[in-house]
Amino acid sequence: MMRPRHRGRAMRLLLGSILMLIALGLIAFWRAKTSTSPQATSFPSSTSQAARQSSTANAAVPFSLSTELLLGDLKFVLIPEGSFIMGSPTDEPGREENERQSFGVVYDAFYLLTTEVTQAQFTANMGVNPSPYQNGSLPVTNVNWDEAEEFCHRLNATYSMYVFRLPTEMEWEFACRAGATAPFAVPPPEEERLRTALAKARAGDEDFLTRFVKQFARFGESNAQPAAERLPNAWGLHDMLGNVWEWCDGSPDSAESDLRPIRGGAYSSTTVWGCRSAVRGAEFRETRKPSIGFRILAQPRQ
Repeated sequence: MMRPRHRGRAMRLLLGSILMLIALGLIAFWRAKTSTSPQATSFPSSTSQAARQSSTANAAVPFSLSTELLLGDLKFVLIPEGSFIMGSPTDEPGREENERQSFGVVYDAFYLLTTEVTQAQFTANMGVNPSPYQNGSLPVTNVNWDEAEEFCHRLNATYSMYVFRLPTEMEWEFACRAGATAPFAVPPPEEERLRTALAKARAGDEDFLTRFVKQFARFGESNAQPAAERLPNAWGLHDMLGNVWEWCDGSPDSAESDLRPIRGGAYSSTTVWGCRSAVRGAEFRETRKPSIGFRILAQPRQ
């Protein structure tokens, strides 16, 4: 018969073994979880913030993503994964019915071209320049949705490490806003001035707001202007607002159709409200206009 003292020692050994097994199990679970889930990335506050926070676009990618990507004359910046409110509130001036707010999640980081695809970049890849105003530094225009897709396909054949495509509307607006919630995406140092300009506009002085936003957006002009002449947003993207509309991937509604979304407004937008972050448009995929161009994204190939 086991004595009480020995019985107590055996119980302590048994409990110790059980606790050790539980601890080992938790460690194994934690290692498995961190090796298969993408790391969360908070919104950077500006492009100069050291944390433009490299993150992996997919756990299968065996290397960390740098904050910038340069492929020939194509310059991209890293857009982190994250969530945001897509669309515009009901009291936003210039709001359209198709801007209803929804919760958006970008699950994987990606690289986005810092400018709209220029005529020089398009010609180098496609061998033609369909734009009505010929200048290599201008955004390429008069391209339909399928031609923008073909541009991506040719890059996919050239660069084996990346996949190129048009951004979805959600990806586009997330990158455009760069963490901002105001009607116009401006870097954090300018947010107070934007609030003042918006207050003046609501009080009847829209000219002040127009002059302020024109530092970042091209609108109220007769034709497109050279890329990157306006200040970038907080993540280093130029001309997200104005200059030319940009083709996006997908359909602007849930129905299958030949309509394709365009975002950002254009030089032909007559008022400042036509170049808000939430502005949406749509055209048939075969449409070619001097006010429509595109920009592309890149992700590491799995």
